[in-house]
Amino acid sequence: MKFTFSNISLNYFCRILLTLCLLYCPAILADSVIYADILKAEDYRLRYNLALRGQKAIDIKDYTPTKVGSQREIVEMIILQKALYLGGEKSTIAFNPKDSLTLREVTSLVKGDSLLYGNTLWFEMIKDYQGSLYISDPLIRYGEYEAGFYTSRSNKKALSTTMETLKDLKVITSSQWGADWRALHNSPVQTINFMGSWIDMLSMVEYQVVDAMLINFSLQEDLSLMFDDKTYIPIPNIKIMLPGSRHFVVSKKHPNGAQVFNALNKGIKIMRESGEIEKLYRQAGFINSKVKGWSLANSTMLTVDAK
Repeated sequence: MKFTFSNISLNYFCRILLTLCLLYCPAILADSVIYADILKAEDYRLRYNLALRGQKAIDIKDYTPTKVGSQREIVEMIILQKALYLGGEKSTIAFNPKDSLTLREVTSLVKGDSLLYGNTLWFEMIKDYQGSLYISDPLIRYGEYEAGFYTSRSNKKALSTTMETLKDLKVITSSQWGADWRALHNSPVQTINFMGSWIDMLSMVEYQVVDAMLINFSLQEDLSLMFDDKTYIPIPNIKIMLPGSRHFVVSKKHPNGAQVFNALNKGIKIMRESGEIEKLYRQAGFINSKVKGWSLANSTMLTVDAK
């Protein structure tokens, strides 16, 4: 006796197969998601969502930042997604806040537990992990990262500092912040090492225990920064360059690492050639035209040829 499928039995078989796929292979039908770690203590998602203004990150042509908080981290979350998309990676990007990311944010990536980090990291910090991490082309190139000597608005002595009197300025930082530490030690200022929090450092500036600390220039017209109802302003006409370059990193041990890194670096090259990376950093206020003519406290470091 010859056995054949009828139209009815064939349709029934197809429905069973589809049901099994739905039950056991949901990833086939669902959009794939790439998770990028960010620090939970500095969870930028609220300001990130405000900055998007309802748009998708990949559709943003011009960055119109909010006036609250740091903008570098926000614009890098956007650049990350645009670069991946331009490089051919069409997965949805989701940001995963972590309670703590040790080894300066890369432990979970070194182990392969996480795929990539959602903001750039200093090359100096990640160079020893190149066996476990893919390191992208630089987003912030050597010499582009500038900061101001921020002090209390009431500290008239600090605000009167000139290049000639920089040697009298007491600037607080942490030896764990490698770029800040090297920058300050290549300038005339007195460097005060403190192992506490950024907020505690700011309080010491407010109460004039120290004169200043290094902070990215703000978007305000007068470059002022308000924190906890207190206003801080940069010492005028003097800035400092934080030495080094900053890069995205992707785990080599994660199963999707190679694919995601190739797309990311391809997209970065496209954005660099089009000028979009520098444009977005300028629109975010990170590369700040208001301080273009200011004197550089560690100008000798500009002669260093580093990655």
